[in-house]
Amino acid sequence: MPTHPVKRKLEQAILPYMVSAEKLKLRPVYVTYGVYNYAHELLVGLVGLGVAPPLLSLFTSEAGATGNQGAVTTALDTLKKAPPWLAVASVIALVIWLLLKLVINRENVAKRAVLARSCRKEMRQLSLNLRDELQKDNPMPGLQEIQETISELVHRHIQEESWPWDGPAENIGRPLQARLETLCHQFEQNWQAPPDMDQI
Repeated sequence: MPTHPVKRKLEQAILPYMVSAEKLKLRPVYVTYGVYNYAHELLVGLVGLGVAPPLLSLFTSEAGATGNQGAVTTALDTLKKAPPWLAVASVIALVIWLLLKLVINRENVAKRAVLARSCRKEMRQLSLNLRDELQKDNPMPGLQEIQETISELVHRHIQEESWPWDGPAENIGRPLQARLETLCHQFEQNWQAPPDMDQI
C-alpha cells in the first residue's frame, strides 16, 4: 500500500527538523555555555555572601583594569594566608574559567546560544501548529505552510551559525520514527485518501 502523502511529508520535510531542534540543547558548545552561565551566577551569589575563595571573586568582577589589578593584589594577599589546597584550587578554577571565557568570547557562543534557544522555542510552537493541522481531513495546505516556515527558520539560523548542521541532525532515525508513528496513530484516521497517492 502506498505511503499516504501526509505521512511522507511529515517524515521527509517536517519532523526531521523538529527532532533536530530538540538536539540543539545537547550540543557541547551550548552545554558549555549553560554551565558557564550557571557557574557565574553561583559565584556571584557566593561572593555576595562572602563565602567564595578570594581569587574566585575576580570571576565576577566587572571593574576596569585598575580595579581588577587592585582586586588581584587583595586576592593574592588573602591567598597567602589561606591553606595551600585552597590556593591551588582557586588558581586551577581561575585558569579553567579564563579558558572557558576565551572560547565563549572568541566563538561568539553567547549569541549563538540565545539564537539556538529561540529556534527551539519557535520549533515547539510549529509543533503545536502541526498537531492542529493534522486533525483536519486535508492537512496538506497547512503542512506546506509549516514546511516553508521551517525552511526559512533553519536557513536563518544556519546563517547565524546557531544551527550546526547543513540540514537535519545526524542519527535521528529512531526518535523520528517514534514521533511519526505517534502522530499517525493519533490522526491518520482523519485524513482523506487523495485521488493520486503519488502526489504530495
